[in-house]
Parts: sequence; C-alpha cells; structure tokens
Amino acid sequence: MRELIESGLPTRLVRTVLPWLGHQECNSHAACEALDEEETAALRQHIENIDRRIEVLSRNRSAIGEYLRLMSADTRDPDCRTSQALDPDTSVNL
Repeated sequence: MRELIESGLPTRLVRTVLPWLGHQECNSHAACEALDEEETAALRQHIENIDRRIEVLSRNRSAIGEYLRLMSADTRDPDCRTSQALDPDTSVNL
C-alpha cells in the first residue's frame, strides 16, 4: 500500500486497486467493482506517469553505470576533464 502512495497514486484509487493486488481474478466484490470513467482515466494516467519515471530512471541508471565504468581506476584517463571537475577543492558555479 505504501508503495502505491509513494508512486503518486491518490489514496482513493489505492483503496480501489488494493483488493486486486496479488489476485488476478475477481474473487471478491470489492475487487470486481467497475471503475467509473474518472477512475479509469486517472489509473491510465498513473500508468503513463510510472512508465515515464521508469524510462528516466533507466536512462539515469545507464548513465551512472557508464560513468562508473569510465571512471574506474584501470580505465580513467588522468587528463580527463571530468576527473578534474570532480576535485572536491574546486568550486562549481551553477
């Protein structure tokens, strides 16, 4: 339940989908109630939002992995500008 709320799903919709989680068949009245158009649209929008977040997280994960690969001790170029920019004694103005 907490993960649904943390994912951004409104509490009212958490209550709607919670009985269904873990059960892929209608075995209770609560799990089988029909959604109204607003709930359906909100759940579809939530899925799209999750998909976008997964895409961003995947890109970020790949970029961090690539950064770690490039910055590993055996492959790092000592003249690399990135390694100089990461010097903790160097301030960066944003």
